[in-house]
Amino acid sequence: MNAQTRFLTGGLASLAVASAVTLAAPSAYAEDGPARPCGQPAVPAVYVTVVHDPELRVVPAVTHEEWRWQREVTSYEYEFSKVVSQATTEYLWSHKVVDQPAVPAVPGTPEQGHHEIVVVTPAVTETLFEYVQQQTGKTRWEHDGWNGEHAGVDDGKGWLKTGNTREDVVTPAVTEDHWVVDQPATPGTPAIDEISHQESAWSESSPGDGWTGPLDSRTIPAVVDTLWAVDAPDGYTATGASRVHDVTTEETDGTSATPPAGDGWTAVTDSRVVVVDVAEHTELVGEGSTEQVLVSPAIPASDACPVTPSDNTVDGPADEGAAGSSAVDPAHGAGAAASSATVLPETGNPASPWLIAAGAGALVAGSVLVRSGRRRRTS
Repeated sequence: MNAQTRFLTGGLASLAVASAVTLAAPSAYAEDGPARPCGQPAVPAVYVTVVHDPELRVVPAVTHEEWRWQREVTSYEYEFSKVVSQATTEYLWSHKVVDQPAVPAVPGTPEQGHHEIVVVTPAVTETLFEYVQQQTGKTRWEHDGWNGEHAGVDDGKGWLKTGNTREDVVTPAVTEDHWVVDQPATPGTPAIDEISHQESAWSESSPGDGWTGPLDSRTIPAVVDTLWAVDAPDGYTATGASRVHDVTTEETDGTSATPPAGDGWTAVTDSRVVVVDVAEHTELVGEGSTEQVLVSPAIPASDACPVTPSDNTVDGPADEGAAGSSAVDPAHGAGAAASSATVLPETGNPASPWLIAAGAGALVAGSVLVRSGRRRRTS
């Protein structure tokens, strides 16, 4: 239940209780007002149950700020060197290289082939159908429709198709004899002389068979290979020189309240986020209570009304004396009964039935609102 609902329920409940007190508290008038009429019965005390809901307090959320962090990371590479070869003495060697070996002459060969019959014009054929004579059983081959039949129905000549067919040559095919070359004749090739040249090479010793020398000599200084790398390759040693290899920006994936370990970290612009450590919530302040509120105290019965001769006897004939001794004076008995139904007990104030009913209804409505408000808050 929110504050507005609690205020509405409490206000209506207070209004109901106040109405009940106003309508059903005759003792307030009895103490300061006129004395109660005689013959009024005792009135018991009237109480109402007032339920006080537990109070709710909003506890604000607990938060902190976090950022992503970044820094520039500079990497270096270093110069390394390795002696590829030591200083040596080399000698000049020479040998003949054959560019094209000699090729002997190749004699020519005659053409080889065979004859083939080639169809120049294909044969023209016609499909013939076998017919059988119904009466004699004789058969003959004719073209389709020869008997004038339609859909296998005999038109009176007595011939029907047996279902057998054959192809007859109308015009025979035209063929020619062709010579097919299986292997053409070759003219042969003349002899080719060898083509070669001399090559030389420097080496500490003879490069192999066919090399002659040494023809000359020379001293080769040591060969040193240098390179730049982040880490030393196998066999290389550092020369002591270094240079900037790359500058990259390193950034954290997530956010944190403090930068990671190390130097140079700065917060990334516009990366600020607010992290909720404890969400906003409500908590009960007290457990509520229930109390009985006195609406109207008990009122003792008033003194009995005194009996006078004028109230108990009526002058009349002697035969009506017995009855007249106990008759009720219309001016007192009936009038008093009517008066007691239209005044509040003890006060003597007039109270109409609808006013009394309204007071009772207000009491019931106030009780329902108080209890329903409590049920809504509990659920």
